Amino acid sequence: MDFKKISQKLSEQYSKKIAVNALFPNNIGVIPNFDAKGKFASINGEFVEFYLKLEQGYIINASFIAKAGSLTIASASLLTSMCQGLKLNHALKHVNLDVLLEEIPEISENEQFKVLTAYEAYRKAVISGFSISRNSWKKFYAR
Repeated sequence: MDFKKISQKLSEQYSKKIAVNALFPNNIGVIPNFDAKGKFASINGEFVEFYLKLEQGYIINASFIAKAGSLTIASASLLTSMCQGLKLNHALKHVNLDVLLEEIPEISENEQFKVLTAYEAYRKAVISGFSISRNSWKKFYAR
């Protein structure tokens, strides 16, 4: 299937926001010298790793890598954009699963597990960030 057909199929199935973030994801890749990492693998074989760069208690950069479908990749892309600039201790309060689902309300209940895969990797990275920020020596063992 060529790019035009994939793009058309995504646009028919999902909103423009999801299609664009699936085809052209933001912040993909591993951050050099990341401070926190979270990973999650779903039962259907999708896998997401989420990386955070922290500075003085703030998330200054976020990225991800994934072996997943378009909705999971779009969700991870949206999460990276939504959490940057937040204070770490507010990250799960202001960017939680409900907030993410509000960003993409057109998905069905059957597809929410795909969004959950990206969110769980993000949540684990934030929790890892709490541990690192309290005990900076753990940073070297988090990789």
